Amino acid sequence: MIARSRPLAALFAACTLTLAACGEEEKPAPADAEAAALPDASASTPISANSLIAATREFAANGCAAARRRLESCAACDSVEQAPLRDLLLAYCREREAPTEARALYEAIITAHPSTEASVTAIMRVRQIDAAELPPLSEYAGAKPTPADRPQPAYPSLAENAGVEGKVRLRFDVRDDGSVANVRVIESTPPLLFDAVALYAVSSWKYEPGAAAESQQVTLRFDLTDEQVAEAEAAAGEVAR
Repeated sequence: MIARSRPLAALFAACTLTLAACGEEEKPAPADAEAAALPDASASTPISANSLIAATREFAANGCAAARRRLESCAACDSVEQAPLRDLLLAYCREREAPTEARALYEAIITAHPSTEASVTAIMRVRQIDAAELPPLSEYAGAKPTPADRPQPAYPSLAENAGVEGKVRLRFDVRDDGSVANVRVIESTPPLLFDAVALYAVSSWKYEPGAAAESQQVTLRFDLTDEQVAEAEAAAGEVAR
């Protein structure tokens, strides 16, 4: 279970928020570089009670048509705080319809909203779109390397504030030095909302060296407390009335 496990700024501490520097092969940036690159907020991006919350719930439950209708009436979504997350949700919708066309939307988010949760999420989505063109991973090989350090992902702001829970199933390889490679999402429910944080977290996992193994699988579950879900439902209800 993953519930507000840690701030997103901490999750993305090794990412310098560019397409080139947010890869699984990259080493953590120096502390001063991290400070310049990461958002100032020490927690997930807050979302007030408005149509963005309701749109996220619609996206998770009913798909993109209902979510877009909500966003069309969301005047507050033009604010500096909410525009990146609105653009991210619209990019998710486009990816569900035409993944290759969504790449341009994610790149626009990276350019327009640097040093935000949305921009880092967009970077991870671009990586997965590109990974879809690579040869498929082999089937599960059965080897079980010993975990050394497996930090859990943070809860994405869109999902947390909307009270949406979900899960992501991933496949990855373990190198002989214990690091992880070739991380890919196999399945996620609801689609896309939790993919980026799951990808980033698993990419940072470490296993005991000397036991390389291909095609490991893991399912990460994202659960909120009853109180958090109730708060989100109440916020969405304020918009619906």
